[in-house]
Formats: sequence, C-alpha cells, structure tokens
Amino acid sequence: MHQRSLSAAFIRVKRATLIAAVITIFSLGVGAEKARGDALGLTDGNYAIHIEIGFGPTIDAALTIGPTPLFVTSFHGNIFDCTGCNVGSPGNPDVVQVNDGSEFRIDDPTLFGLKLVIGGFATYFLPPCDEICIASLDGSWTARAVPAVPEPMTATLLLLGIGALGLRQRLRSKQT
Repeated sequence: MHQRSLSAAFIRVKRATLIAAVITIFSLGVGAEKARGDALGLTDGNYAIHIEIGFGPTIDAALTIGPTPLFVTSFHGNIFDCTGCNVGSPGNPDVVQVNDGSEFRIDDPTLFGLKLVIGGFATYFLPPCDEICIASLDGSWTARAVPAVPEPMTATLLLLGIGALGLRQRLRSKQT
C-alpha cells in the first residue's frame, strides 16, 4: 500500500513538472518576433518581381530579401541569376555590382545589366556593359510577396513528443 501511495505521489509530481514545463515553453515563445530587414523598400521574405522596361524586355523574377544580410540574397529571372548575391562575387553565375539596400545591380556574362532602385525604378543596360554602361532603357518594377513554406513550430513538436512519451508510459502502466 505504501508503495502505491509513493507511486501516485510520483505521478502527481511528474504531471506538475510537465505542466510547469509547458507553461514555461509557451511563455518564452510569447512576444518572440522574426528579425526584419529592409532592402529595396521590402521587408525580408520571398517576392515575385515583375519588371517592365520601356522598349525593352519584360522580366519576371524571384527575389529574396535577407534575413541576414538585410539585402537581396537571391535573384532569379530571365538571364539574371545570383544566389547569395554578394557584391563582386563572380560565378553566381552573374556578377552583382551593387547590393546596398536601396539599389540592386546585377550584370550578366553577356554584358547586359539590370538595376532595381527603391521606389520601383528599374534600368536595363545594353551591351557593352561591364562596369561602365553606354546605353540603357528605363522602366519600373513591382513586387508581390510569395508566402514561404512554414517551418514546423518547435513547441508543437515538443508537445507532440511529450504526448507520445506520456501515451507510451500510460500503455506500459496498464500492461503491468
């Protein structure tokens, strides 16, 4: 009988500890926000970009801002392509000339160039365009946020794991 009361007391302590742990986990998560960056007037995230160049091409691209660094970190559209988008890094395969938050400039190996500026202004550079461009066409760009694939919530996974362990323990105790 004494062992049974100790066992019941132990179960109550385990439950109280579990409840305290769950409350602590949820209270730590309250108010936690994702860091936000800002480049080209856009907060960090994924975007579908539509670029209209007068008397030139229309470019539809995928663009990612931040979160670290707080600049363009990915651009893929038409002949322009960079991952990481570090200034001066060749082999992206394109070379990024400027990426400072207010302007993004990328040059393709065929020596075409594209510049996006905060406020929706775009410039398309015609060859030859290495570091100095002779001819250009002006246009505009717009961005539409594309929802990212949501990451599983840590607290939910933790609670699921704790619940599975509790169920396993309950099933074991019924067997004995």
